[in-house]
Amino acid sequence: PKLLQLSGIGPANLLQSKGINKILADLPVGQKTLLRPAAVALGYYTGRHLDSVSNRTILNDKTRKQFLAGKGGPYGKSITATLGKSDTKGYHSGGFGKLGSEGEPYLTLACFLNSVGFGNFSISDGADPFADPIVHSNMLSYPADFAAAVECVENLQKVMKSFPSDFGMVDIAANIPVANWVSATCTTSWHFVGG
Repeated sequence: PKLLQLSGIGPANLLQSKGINKILADLPVGQKTLLRPAAVALGYYTGRHLDSVSNRTILNDKTRKQFLAGKGGPYGKSITATLGKSDTKGYHSGGFGKLGSEGEPYLTLACFLNSVGFGNFSISDGADPFADPIVHSNMLSYPADFAAAVECVENLQKVMKSFPSDFGMVDIAANIPVANWVSATCTTSWHFVGG
């Protein structure tokens, strides 16, 4: 939307208010912008050890031979990353990792929601192409979006509770009302859709 607006394509009143007087097309560019909300559930575990898994540890001959010889290694560990479509509301993702200088093992689960609410995006200065845009995400301001985020986090917490007891899995937000957790932690990838 920024490039179009700077080029004179967008809402004429907005463009003129930002110093762009040559309007090529008076169109609602940037007026129906989506940002995909990401609702998260976080946990840490104290039990089962999981080897770190990455492209470096997986994509090498030594690791492959270790697994084929029946000696485990990263191929023989629990799933360390997932991505799946849950329904029309969005996608789920999850991954294990290490957090902070102490290397605490953690689990991050997230929902990337297909928002029904729109925000808007506009240029802040018609003369400076490097000026930061004005973004009103309106993220989770639509009741259906907020309800979907709460439902998703509740489902992610159920997944966290389903881990075998030897993981020693702890849900960081177990004692926080889910709606409060979502309000405080929901974020976005800042990938604009539409406009």
